[in-house]
Amino acid sequence: MERNSILDFSRNERKRVKENLFGRVGLVHAKTTSKDDLEELLDSPFEWDQAVAYVYCRKCATMPEINSELAAHLALSGGFLLPESMDCMYFELASCMLCSSETTGIVLKQIE
Repeated sequence: MERNSILDFSRNERKRVKENLFGRVGLVHAKTTSKDDLEELLDSPFEWDQAVAYVYCRKCATMPEINSELAAHLALSGGFLLPESMDCMYFELASCMLCSSETTGIVLKQIE
């Protein structure tokens, strides 16, 4: 069968073609919060099963969850070592890749 248009493909075939052309995009597990609500959200459980910490951006007020690989990258970029346990810890940034061209002001903080 000759196909003249992407619409001639089944839904699954169209999805596969799009992924091959543009790649697959994952979800960012993030919340948006004000500084006043930060502590309450830091106490909330993670939604992503790979998450080890939250990251709070002061510039755009997003708070994504990150895995251990990204936590290690942020620590390296911030010039410090990660503690053995990230329990009761979160990263705070001056700006992040969601709102700026670079991640700046990386600090690891204790959840109070």
